[in-house]
Amino acid sequence: MAGVGQKPRKSDAAKPKMTAGGASALGTEDQQFVMRAASGGMKEVHMGQMAQQQGQSAEVKKLGGMIRADHTKANNELMALAAKKGVQVPKDHKMDKMSKKDMANFDQAWLSMMMMDHQQDIALYEKESKMGGDPELKKFAGKTLPVLKKHMAMVQAAQKKMSGATTAAKKG
Repeated sequence: MAGVGQKPRKSDAAKPKMTAGGASALGTEDQQFVMRAASGGMKEVHMGQMAQQQGQSAEVKKLGGMIRADHTKANNELMALAAKKGVQVPKDHKMDKMSKKDMANFDQAWLSMMMMDHQQDIALYEKESKMGGDPELKKFAGKTLPVLKKHMAMVQAAQKKMSGATTAAKKG
């Protein structure tokens, strides 16, 4: 840790911030889960909003709304748990940029992004639900996992539907 009046080292900046009043009640692995899950959840909410506003198909707009709502609910629960455990979660997240090419084929690009994000989320939540050190976080991860899997299944179904429509259009 950097002393008073010193610049923090890069390694210090990457560590979860503790709330005023002391140390976190969580181990390092659980703290990392909270930080990654919170960041991913905020990104999913943003991506859901983006799909609702810029989606080209009714299916992507509807899926975006469901993802936004589900991740908002999970984020609120995670933030409450984090606060209870003494972990201060940043309110910002890293957002992937979509290129102009992606914007032209928004639905396909968005579905691909959602597929990758949910694969990562599922791996993160499965690990926490099985090997997490904090019982409340393990329970939260286990409870949220089926929702993430449902999202991924719906994204896969939408991708198949779109690729079938694209193939049929090319044949016609």
